[in-house]
Parts: sequence; structure tokens; C-alpha cells
Amino acid sequence: MYLNTYYSIFTPMTRRRTEEENIRSLTKTGGTSYAVTIPIEFIHKLKWRAKQKVEVKLYQNRIIIKDWKTAGK
Repeated sequence: MYLNTYYSIFTPMTRRRTEEENIRSLTKTGGTSYAVTIPIEFIHKLKWRAKQKVEVKLYQNRIIIKDWKTAGK
């Protein structure tokens, strides 16, 4: 029992291969909502914070996410 616990604590998590690093999956969060995780590097580069308001638009076959304050500019 002790060895299994020790092993699971220090076993490194598997990491995606570099070519698949930005491939994410949709997660259903409620009856009509879905979520996608955004890489932390993107959040840091955009200087976004938790609970920040963003504007979400559908443009052709893409979803565009912009900061709510600068979206109208």
C-alpha cells in the first residue's frame, strides 16, 4: 500500500506531443454550455485574468474570443 502511494505521487504526468499541444477537447459543463481550456501561455501573453469578461463571436467556421473592453475598438 505504501509503495503504491509513493509511486503515484512521484510519477510524472504524461505530456502531449508538441504537434498536439494545442489540440483541446470540448467539455460539457451544463445543459446547454460547453467549455474549452485555453493554454496558460495564451492567457499570460494576452494579460487576461480569472473571471474577466470576454466577447465570443462566430465568424464563418471559427470562434473568436476577445477582451470585452477592447472588442468594440
